[in-house]
Amino acid sequence: MTGDLVLAEHDPAPPWALPAVTAAAEWLHTAYTAANTKTSYATALGIPRAMQALWRGDPSEHHNVRLVPDPCAFFPWCARHGIDPYAEVDRKVLRRWITEQDASGIARTTIKARLGAVSAWYREQRHQRRTTIEVPAALPREERRNLHVSTPAPKRPRVAWSLPQVKALRFAAAHYPGALRLRYQMIVDFLATTGIRAEELCALDRGDIYRTGPDGDPAVLIDGKGDKERWGRISPTLLALIDAYLAERDQAESSRGVAVRGQVSAKPADQPLLTTKTGARLETQEIVKALKYLCRFLQRAADRLPRPARAHATQLAGIVDTIRPHQARRFYARVAEDHGVPVRQISIDLGHSSISVTQAYLDDGKNLASSAGLLIADLLTAGERSTEPGPHLSSAKRI
Repeated sequence: MTGDLVLAEHDPAPPWALPAVTAAAEWLHTAYTAANTKTSYATALGIPRAMQALWRGDPSEHHNVRLVPDPCAFFPWCARHGIDPYAEVDRKVLRRWITEQDASGIARTTIKARLGAVSAWYREQRHQRRTTIEVPAALPREERRNLHVSTPAPKRPRVAWSLPQVKALRFAAAHYPGALRLRYQMIVDFLATTGIRAEELCALDRGDIYRTGPDGDPAVLIDGKGDKERWGRISPTLLALIDAYLAERDQAESSRGVAVRGQVSAKPADQPLLTTKTGARLETQEIVKALKYLCRFLQRAADRLPRPARAHATQLAGIVDTIRPHQARRFYARVAEDHGVPVRQISIDLGHSSISVTQAYLDDGKNLASSAGLLIADLLTAGERSTEPGPHLSSAKRI
């Protein structure tokens, strides 16, 4: 596309608009594979159709390209209100943008989707050091809830795995007879012993595994939410699993030295740590499938496995349909606190934006443990058998 970007026929767009919109179109084209996602984000941001030719395949040769007519799309809205999105967007501006969309009759689900697209765009801009604006920080969960653009609570609340359930998952992975055994083992141990998010685990490269971390022990460098890196401790057991898994993948490779950035393999540092059979980076949904499969595998194979198998299968029977990797983070938080780890350190380990988020993980369990429900139930049923009225008692003595 050549020429200028305009708001209307005789109304030129501000100086920031053309480079911002052009770069946003190029980012969408390279950052996402699904054309629908690219188009949806482009619509939310207000990228003209002519600039969507990268994935639409319908290039335009118009001299002047007009921003999309939707006055509430992000770039057109900023331009019409004289707001520079790189420097002048804050909580007040985002509130105004959201409330104007709501007043225009735009569905709140659409507004929420647009906010997600804008947040993703800002994440990319921060990575390129073009801005410091962070949408989740400007509009924390309570703010989004007040504006009715927050993600609703799941229909089935996420609860922590229990220690017996984690042991059962490890047992299932260790006794899986197929070629994916080491990958399954590494997934379970990574989730349980580091508290890593599933998407963070999938994003790890070989070079993110360090035999010698900041304190001299093995560690993993995690690229967390909001482009915030954090270190995670790697246990000797997990490091051995990583070594074995990569060795199995690289059996044609004779050398095993440490390469750039401290990774455990001599392969390039930017190769994915977890891959599919074709060598592609593992997706988050594959982590969910792996956990469900381990539960089902143990149900089917319990009779053919060593003696503890049935007990482990019983532990997993009730969660096979609801198991999610995020439950491992709640498990990590709960067990860590039970063993004296300060909440602040748990928050750092999990990469939470604030201690209050970590505290919310822990409060549900604490409140339930302190509940008087069982106490009252015990009082109501105490001595029922010995004091149960028989036919010789008058009805006046019965409750």
